Amino acid sequence: MKAVDEFASHDEIIDRIKDIVSRNNGGRMVFDADIEGILRLPKNHLGCVKKRVQKTLYIDVLKLCARTGLDPMKLLF
Repeated sequence: MKAVDEFASHDEIIDRIKDIVSRNNGGRMVFDADIEGILRLPKNHLGCVKKRVQKTLYIDVLKLCARTGLDPMKLLF
């Protein structure tokens, strides 16, 4: 298990969100554009975040958790 101070990679976090959304939508395929909408990011912003490994994704995920009641520990670590 990872140490608590190690965040999951951006790809891992996005995949976890996709899994949750897919389960809630009857197994429907979830794309990056869907995740951008869920995280309330501008169009095509998620690709930039993934390429540049920007720390802003963590803030966006925490905001999502606050809005929806998701456990941030399951997404970020």
